Amino acid sequence: MVQIKGLTVTLGNKKILDRISTAFPAGKTSLILGRNGSGKSTLLKTLAGLLKITAGEVLLHGKNLTGFSRKELARRCAVLLQEPAAPPDMQVATLVMLGRFPHDTGRETDRNAVKRALDDLGIAHLSERKLGTLSGGERRKAFFARALAQETGLLILDEPDAALDAAAKNELLKTLRELKTRRQLTVIMAAHDWDFALNAADFVCGLKHGTLCCSGTPEQIVQPEILQELFGISGIILRDKYGKLRILPEYRQ
Repeated sequence: MVQIKGLTVTLGNKKILDRISTAFPAGKTSLILGRNGSGKSTLLKTLAGLLKITAGEVLLHGKNLTGFSRKELARRCAVLLQEPAAPPDMQVATLVMLGRFPHDTGRETDRNAVKRALDDLGIAHLSERKLGTLSGGERRKAFFARALAQETGLLILDEPDAALDAAAKNELLKTLRELKTRRQLTVIMAAHDWDFALNAADFVCGLKHGTLCCSGTPEQIVQPEILQELFGISGIILRDKYGKLRILPEYRQ
């Protein structure tokens, strides 16, 4: 479980997160919702140990995040940011192998972990391709595979569906569900595609101007008054014939 208590993060002279407290359940997929600038990415980076905490604390399985060395944390938490960078002439397999840097398990074990990650995302056929030759969606999957290759219990994803078309998003949704069960993962993510995000999530929390304004199951959060508060929209909420949540906005402010 990941717990945050009174978390405040200030960047420069601006307070981005203000006294947030919640808990992300173990073995579940948690979704952070909010408008652009609400603090979603800052929260994810803080949970991954990439930003300094101004006040409060983050607990990973009951241990304060500041008590982990960088290498220890990387064995427990993998992160996929919005715009990861790597040289365009780097091969996909080489990129994914970088996910093994926290481990001292031997070359064969590392190769097997890379193969599992590539196979899980269906991109083994891209292993010898250079990043600069990939489409946006293929590149996104390659960086996702690097995070999977770390073989951690916690996976933090900032807009994992970015650059993916509708078919690829459905495929990713299915993959996330399978991976969560098979690898016993705790997933914390932010996404802008509501249909994708809400149907991937078990737990949802909403951010507004850096504060936590709601939390609960998708059914509890996807209510007209909460959508209005978070996004300034009014809409119809329904489940389609496949049992998936759908939001049909009526207007935007």
